[in-house]
Amino acid sequence: MTTASSGLSYVEIRSLNTASTPFGSAIGASASRPVPACARAAWGPGGPSSISVVPLAMSECDWATQVGYPGATNYPPFPSGDWPGYSNTDSRPDWPTSEDTIYSKGNDTTCDTSSPGGTAPGGFAWLDGLTGSCTGIVTDNAWIHGDTGNNGCSTSLFDPLRGTVLYVPIFDCMMNADPGRQPIAGDNCNSGTGSNTYYHIAGFAAFYLSGWRLTYGSQVSIRPPNTLCGTSASQRCLSGWFLKDLIPVGDIIPPTPTNPNYGITVVKPAG
Repeated sequence: MTTASSGLSYVEIRSLNTASTPFGSAIGASASRPVPACARAAWGPGGPSSISVVPLAMSECDWATQVGYPGATNYPPFPSGDWPGYSNTDSRPDWPTSEDTIYSKGNDTTCDTSSPGGTAPGGFAWLDGLTGSCTGIVTDNAWIHGDTGNNGCSTSLFDPLRGTVLYVPIFDCMMNADPGRQPIAGDNCNSGTGSNTYYHIAGFAAFYLSGWRLTYGSQVSIRPPNTLCGTSASQRCLSGWFLKDLIPVGDIIPPTPTNPNYGITVVKPAG
């Protein structure tokens, strides 16, 4: 294993095979010759370039607080076997001992980019243009306009997603207007307000959806003791837990000192 010049890790396998040379024996030479072969695969933090994501953005600060980044990250085992993928009575992984929460309203965190009452003043972290179908395609390093409504997805659209793994956009900056560029040092990344808010999507996190408390209805967590997320009826949130996930398609996002791996890893050929 080594590291490519792009900063991505990759593994390279070299082999020396023997191939027949049909004219070798005619000239008195060996009838075969060695043929070198090489294969390389790279891996790194990834984004689901062709996988639907839930249109509810979460701040990097909130994500880091819940998973324990940059220390020992709090990732439970990935679900396996029959739905819902967890059990305390068979060979499947046990239910996690605790749950994480993604808020669109009523977040009491101290993170700058998730003020009480909403991710941005007058905003509720839903992403514009995606809430009609509940999931949609979002790319990393994109600036996505925020939806000012707190309604979010219809529960009828969320129902089939309960007990499955979703991909959640993680933002590292929000501004009053789309700057059309990467955030830079000195930017006021807590300046989004109401209908002018744009979120900079830094990456994606895998999230097992266990339940929700939304305007259109609520669903208790699938995990015992089957409670609702949040502590107040005025809050809007999703319950579940963050996972480490290997996705079959996607783009590798070159790691930087300020770009953590949100739990999704992409493996793809690299030459």
